[in-house]
Amino acid sequence: MYAFYTYNATSTAAQVCSDITAMLTGTTDVNLLSASCTKATSSIYAATASGWELHDANGGAAAQCVRAPLSDEPGTYKYVGITVAATAITISLWNGWNAAAHAGVAPGANGGGYTIPAMTLGGALQIASTANGFILCSTVSSLPPVIVSEFTRDDAWRTTANGCLPVVAVSGSTSWGASAVAYAVSPFAATAYAATNPFTTKGLSAASTFASGAAAACMMAIGPPYGPGGFYTLDAAGAAANGIVSIRATNSVASGVYASGGDMSSKFPLYEVNFTTANNDSLMHGEIEYRTISRNMAVRYS
Repeated sequence: MYAFYTYNATSTAAQVCSDITAMLTGTTDVNLLSASCTKATSSIYAATASGWELHDANGGAAAQCVRAPLSDEPGTYKYVGITVAATAITISLWNGWNAAAHAGVAPGANGGGYTIPAMTLGGALQIASTANGFILCSTVSSLPPVIVSEFTRDDAWRTTANGCLPVVAVSGSTSWGASAVAYAVSPFAATAYAATNPFTTKGLSAASTFASGAAAACMMAIGPPYGPGGFYTLDAAGAAANGIVSIRATNSVASGVYASGGDMSSKFPLYEVNFTTANNDSLMHGEIEYRTISRNMAVRYS
């Protein structure tokens, strides 16, 4: 599912929150959204199902919880709390959620806040979703998006038996570059694995900005080779030029050697674009269309 959601100057946080969860849980007609939605400039494209279900509609005054099963463990769910305030959206990722108490069940953690323009100014959000993850991005904010995504279980210890979910939530600062900081959380069971292999506050950067011994990362792009699902075009000399490259969840990287984590893009089709684009641009590669989000990200659209 891909949505371009415009909210008006009379919007309320509660209505915007309900609209976001409605789109994540299968609403495909903008006319079914609240009065906060400007229908004439909003759209929902659902070639792929959004994949989430509403778990708690009463998480707070403007807070709800959605859930979706793990792709490699259908009986286990990932739970995401979504809270909308007058100038921010906050996500939280949990192993469980008590719908009676309206609270996340540990282990879990607050995934951080994402600043949006004041509700009284109106604004727009890009939302892309599958059952494996979703991304929210304000088109008029200088901040990068918030992302929830599964990733491949590349670590021998990240097993069902150990209770280590292959899911990460990320929110970032003003750039995807080396100076940015993001908060990433990945719920773990209360075992030694949580103590020795946590996702905590890490630098957020593309692979090209990492030198030997660089700081740890919670997300990074896979430069050539471009990773699952990505591609590069070649320049006249046959070198890799413009491209869409796979994203990886990882604890740290040094000299291109990845530590804990796994590939995100093969689970949720979100990629880094290594050239300048605008929001909501259409990029074609063969018969596959991508739609750009933020300054240098793209999600598969068709």
